[in-house]
Amino acid sequence: MHGERFTTQNCGDVVVFHYQNCQNVHVYFVDTGYSLKTTKRVLTNTDRPRLRDPLARTVFGIGCIGIGRHKAHDGPADTHAFSIWRAMLRRCYYGPERRPWREGCTVVDEWHNFQAFAEWFESNYPRDGQRYQLDKDTVVNGNKLYSADTCSFVTQAANLAARRFKKDRVTSK
Repeated sequence: MHGERFTTQNCGDVVVFHYQNCQNVHVYFVDTGYSLKTTKRVLTNTDRPRLRDPLARTVFGIGCIGIGRHKAHDGPADTHAFSIWRAMLRRCYYGPERRPWREGCTVVDEWHNFQAFAEWFESNYPRDGQRYQLDKDTVVNGNKLYSADTCSFVTQAANLAARRFKKDRVTSK
């Protein structure tokens, strides 16, 4: 088994680097180097192993869940932080050609890892019971970068009012 390579369902190939017994097989993911312990039964599953690499860029090809205490899911549902993070990545990296005003928007590299974004989210999301939206334009007008230095949380009403104000200024010129 040592040195044997297996293709997982969603996270690329793994290689066995230590085989103790059928219940204690250590593998690493070729693409990221992340290692974990599994079983021989999981590796030899005929449907390909269902191993997950938290460092694999599985969210729109750019984001990874990362290693840390923040959960992406609470049972079958996404956590609030994960929903906001995923929507941010979608706005920037999935289909900007359908929404030209989003062209050029990016996310700071650190926030490609959900754990880093979730830390910032936990420290900055208001806890007054209202729902807030992540906004990149409030701190820096016309900003195209999502980052800890350029983002804030605003209510939906405030976000819509700011959009209307910007639209009115453009059309009145």
